[in-house]
Amino acid sequence: MTSRVLSLEFTPMGAQAPLALPIGLGHFLPWFTLDGDGFPLEASEAATIAHPPGVEDHRHWRDSRAVYRRTHRHLPEIGPYDSRDPVTIDWQFAAMNRAGLSGLIINWYGQNSIENVITLAVLRQLERWNQRHPDRSLCYCLSIDSQAQRPTEGKTPASLEEDLRYIQQHLMRPGYLLRDGRPLFLCFPYENNTPAWLEAFDACFGRDRYDFHWMNDAPGQGETGCYLWVEPDAHAVDHASPYPWQDPDNCGAARATQRYRDWSAESLGHGYGIGGVWPGFDDTLVAWAWKPDRPADEVRPRVIARHNSKGSCYEQLWGAYLAAMRDPAVLPLPIVQVVTWNDWAESTQIEPSIDHGQAAIHATRHYLEHARRDWRPA
Repeated sequence: MTSRVLSLEFTPMGAQAPLALPIGLGHFLPWFTLDGDGFPLEASEAATIAHPPGVEDHRHWRDSRAVYRRTHRHLPEIGPYDSRDPVTIDWQFAAMNRAGLSGLIINWYGQNSIENVITLAVLRQLERWNQRHPDRSLCYCLSIDSQAQRPTEGKTPASLEEDLRYIQQHLMRPGYLLRDGRPLFLCFPYENNTPAWLEAFDACFGRDRYDFHWMNDAPGQGETGCYLWVEPDAHAVDHASPYPWQDPDNCGAARATQRYRDWSAESLGHGYGIGGVWPGFDDTLVAWAWKPDRPADEVRPRVIARHNSKGSCYEQLWGAYLAAMRDPAVLPLPIVQVVTWNDWAESTQIEPSIDHGQAAIHATRHYLEHARRDWRPA
């Protein structure tokens, strides 16, 4: 990787004009089903999957991942949906347009995963959307989850290099987000193994021919930069406690500000960072929120209230991002990721809901418009 990025021109693959900065992207979860056998892949798409996974009914709405046999506190405005349904996908894309977002970051778990089955359906519909709406087209890129290399949900995992070659061949289509010709990737890590990821990317794309972003803590081992993910301020976290996030009133804005400053250290050699904003967090209804080595009645809830003593969590995170974006001492933050678009399981969604309506959609457009007016050239 180069030590500093010289160009911050982001252009979707196949497009001519670069996107206006900063770019707003929604972190998109291709998780949800109703009828597992519904919406089968086209034959050409199905043929790309060597070990097709079984697709369960009501996935992530009412399944084994939920402590109470449900995984959500809120409901989408259109009700529970299937992430492969073209009507649902178009509804989501239209809402992204209303929010002023430029596209989505797809959370991906490997070529033989259910998430890949859904991703193929989403990308098919994205191509159709962009053809029908050239004035409202959307871009995308991938966030690769470390669990892609694990046999989660019974899938047959492939090596990271095999997955990257699959992405090159089947998932990089018109609309994929490029920075100065380099495809953008994020890693959702579960261990500190940045060199292994960079080695696999170098083998597939060539050294310095891609952008690679790590989550939160900067390894400083050759990554292009970091991106921000949900976390409270440092003083509000105690990982030794059954309740590691000590204060639901704490939204994490101070920690976000500190992250942006930390990433700017010359010693890291980062080119640019990806900001993060979230409306709240609550994972107390899902199995991964429970400590596996404790009795079932000892839940370890991680909660960030959507509305706290200082007001809106979402507004506070946007405030931290905008202040850092304007700060000449902070490295460029040309992308801001909404964490998340539709993670109903952890209550971080801004997707229109029955109880919250379109409020977060309007707020997102408002803040992106402010950010684009105030953007400082790199």
